[in-house]
Amino acid sequence: MFKSFSVRILFVGAFGESRSKEGHTGGQLFACRSLLASSLGRKYDWLLIDSMASTNKRRLLPERLLKAFLRVVSFVVKLPRADVVLLFSSAGMSFTEKGLMALWAKRLGKSVIFAPRSGLIEEELAIRPGRKRFVARVVRAVDVLLCQSPFWVKFYADIAGGRRAKYVCLPNWIDAGPYIADAQERKKTKEDGRLRVLFLGWITRNKGVFDLVELAAKLGEDAPDFFLAGDGQDLPALRANIAERGLENRIHLLGWIGPEEKIFHLKKADVFILPTYRDGYPNALLEAMASGLACLASETGGIRDMIRHGETGLLVKPGAVEQMAEALRLLMRDAALRKRLGQAAREQVLRENNLSRAVELFEHLFTQLGKDGSS
Repeated sequence: MFKSFSVRILFVGAFGESRSKEGHTGGQLFACRSLLASSLGRKYDWLLIDSMASTNKRRLLPERLLKAFLRVVSFVVKLPRADVVLLFSSAGMSFTEKGLMALWAKRLGKSVIFAPRSGLIEEELAIRPGRKRFVARVVRAVDVLLCQSPFWVKFYADIAGGRRAKYVCLPNWIDAGPYIADAQERKKTKEDGRLRVLFLGWITRNKGVFDLVELAAKLGEDAPDFFLAGDGQDLPALRANIAERGLENRIHLLGWIGPEEKIFHLKKADVFILPTYRDGYPNALLEAMASGLACLASETGGIRDMIRHGETGLLVKPGAVEQMAEALRLLMRDAALRKRLGQAAREQVLRENNLSRAVELFEHLFTQLGKDGSS
């Protein structure tokens, strides 16, 4: 029997239809897929446009422009059938593309939910202040700006102003079940008893991976074993830097790992570290917190709202290797502190980052905007 839908959603996001050449998945892919797999997927009619990048490594500009053009054409064709437009955006060209889509949709009288999900836009606007005019225009035009944390609410409100009601805060959501690991089960895998410090993410300078080399060198013989899982454009340079410093026995490059292997390393680790310079609301950190790991991360972007220093993890200034070393030494010698921080982090994720909370908010927004039209 034909099933009718009251609200039709045009959703531009990451669905894996054009899966990364390296088979990578990320937080945005999980966020988009989990919404469609939830009760929302059955309740609404979805028009999907996949904007997932084929790789996180450098791509030729003509290739990027061609794919963006094809997405825009698909968007223009599908837009007249939509009641609500949902746009997930990164920074740079992604924000430009999704921003133009948002402006065009508003011109046709559609309701628009815009979800910027990259911390790199902070640096982008610092380098190119003139770009703030376009960002402000997009933010003012849309009906709802979905922000990942209070930091990002203030960030965009300071740029665009307007009604505070349009700035809706929704932290990233996660299925915490697979990551729950009893801290008592964490075991060392080496007879020398050195702790395992885990990094998950793209191997790029922005993620602070070269600071980890400096950190290991600074700690010297006291350095724990660092396990870096991920891939990216700076992996060859990082590998060369590790070899040049003679740290191959302390820093282990795992490459990109799948879900089961990732959970294995989260369970084996003692500390999770994320020395990123710019970030939105990193899913890798959420995964580590859900696993009950003691986390050490940079005080930047939405991480300021994810970790309460001394309660659910430890924060350091981006690039402050000496401060990072002091914090890591503290975690290395204090097992009770590691356990306390990890337990508090896991409880916070279960409380604030569950999928049901996201589903409830999206259902409210879709119902309101689909019924009332442009607010």
